[in-house]
Amino acid sequence: MRAMLWTAAIVIGFGGVWGSPRAAAAQEEPVEAAAPQEDAPETPVETAPIESPVRPVESSRHQDGNDEHEDDEAPLSNVRAPNVEWLEFGGQFRTQFEYRDPASYVVPGTFGLSPLARGNADDDAVLMRTRLHANAQIEENLRVFVQLQDFRFWGAEAPPALATSVDDEGVDIHQAFVEIENLFDRPFGLKIGRQELSYGDQRLVSPLDWRFRAFDAIKGRYEGREWWIDVFASNVLEGSSTGRDRMFNGAYVSIQPDDEGELDFYLFQRLFGDRTFAGETGGLSDLEDYTLGVRYARKTSTYDVSAEADYQFGTRGGDRVEAYAYAIKGGVILDESKKLRLGAGWDFATGDDDPTDGRSGTFVPLFPFGHYFQGFYDIFSWSNGHDLYFSGGFSPIEELHLQLDWHNFWLDDTQDAWYSATGAPLRRDPTGKSRHYVGSEFDLHARWSIREQMQLWFGYSFFQPGTYVRDTGSAPVGNFLFAQLTVNF
Repeated sequence: MRAMLWTAAIVIGFGGVWGSPRAAAAQEEPVEAAAPQEDAPETPVETAPIESPVRPVESSRHQDGNDEHEDDEAPLSNVRAPNVEWLEFGGQFRTQFEYRDPASYVVPGTFGLSPLARGNADDDAVLMRTRLHANAQIEENLRVFVQLQDFRFWGAEAPPALATSVDDEGVDIHQAFVEIENLFDRPFGLKIGRQELSYGDQRLVSPLDWRFRAFDAIKGRYEGREWWIDVFASNVLEGSSTGRDRMFNGAYVSIQPDDEGELDFYLFQRLFGDRTFAGETGGLSDLEDYTLGVRYARKTSTYDVSAEADYQFGTRGGDRVEAYAYAIKGGVILDESKKLRLGAGWDFATGDDDPTDGRSGTFVPLFPFGHYFQGFYDIFSWSNGHDLYFSGGFSPIEELHLQLDWHNFWLDDTQDAWYSATGAPLRRDPTGKSRHYVGSEFDLHARWSIREQMQLWFGYSFFQPGTYVRDTGSAPVGNFLFAQLTVNF
C-alpha cells in the first residue's frame, strides 16, 4: 500500500507539472483514438472526457461509461436527480455454453492433478454473467460510475428452492470509480477506484471480457493534441502487512498523428511482495519485474498492421529475469463493405533454457486477453513459444460475420513448460529431449446480431496434437465448442 501511495502522489504530481501554461497552450482539440482493427477484441478502450451534459435516450453507452464502444450496453433511461446533471442506468446479460474434450492436457499426477484422475476427460458448463450500472454526471468535470456484477456457473450452487445456507457467491462490485476531468484547468484527469484497464492490442493489459477483470487503482491521464499519457498504480492483492501487497503499476504513452495510426511506448511494473514465488535454486521470495515495450499499429480502408516488442527484466523468486517477446500481424481488406479480410501473424515469446541456473528466461504476458490471440481452445500462451497463424473473415450479410483462424504452435525451449492461456503449465519435459511442435488449431466463428442489442456468437475449435504432445503423454485430438448470447439494455 505504501508503494501505491507514493505512485499516486507521482500521478497527481505529473498532472500539475504537465499542467503548466506552456504545455496547455498547445492543447486546443481533444484527442481521438485511432480506429480499432477489424479483428480487435471488443472490450473497453479509454476515451476522451464526456462532452455533452445530457445524453439522448436513444443512444447507447459502453459498460465502463465511455463513449467509444456503443454496442455493449444501452442506457435504460436518463433520470434527473438533485445535484446531478444527468443519471443513466444500463446493463448486460450474457450466458454461454462451453464444451471441451479433453478438458485439459495435463498428465495425471503432475501440476496438481491427482494421479487417480481420469486422463483426457471431457467437460461442459453453462456460464452466466449479469451486469447493472449507474453512471452519474455530478457536474461538468465530475462523474461517478458504479457497476455491479454477478458471475456464476449453472448448478455450481444450490438454487433458492434447495438452498440450506446463505449464498456466498452473490453480487460483487466490478467497477466503482470517480472520474475528475480538467484538473488545474488543464487537460489532466484522474480516475480513482475499481476500474478496467485496457492498453494497445490488450496483449499485456486487458479487462478480459471473455470472463472479467478489473483493478483497484488510481490513474492519471494528460492529453495533448496528438498524444496522451497514462500513469497508474493498482493494488492487485492486499497483503497481511506493509510491503506484502501485490502492486501493478505502469506508464503508457500513445502518439496518434492521424486517425489511421498510433505509436505507443510503455513501462509496466509488477511488485508482488508476498514471498510466494519459487526460485530455481529453491526457497520462496518476491516478484519485482518490469516490462518495457513499444507498439505500432495502422489501419486503412485497404490494409491493417500491428507490431509489438517487449523486454522483461527484474527478479522473480530470487532469480534474475531476462526475457523478451514480439508479435506482428497484418491483413488486406479486399472488400470493405463485406468486411472481407485475409490476414496472418506471428507471435513469439522466450522460454527458459536452463531450470537450474538462477536466471528465468520465461516471458510472462502480465494480464492478457490470451484467449483471443493464441486460439480459443486456451491451450497456448504468449510464453515460451511461437504461434504462426492465418485468418480469413467476411460478412455475407450485415448482421452476420464469419471467421476462420489457423494456428500453428511450437515451443521455444522444451526444457521449459507448455503453458495454457491462463499461464498455467500443462506439461514439462525436464530432459528437454521432446520435439518442439505442439500442434495446430482451427477456429471457426460466427457472430450474428439478431437485434440491435442482442447478439449470438458460435464457435468451434479443433486441435491436432503435434510431436511434443505425443512425446510427453497421451495425445488425443481436441474439440472445443461454445455458444454465447449477449443482451444489452
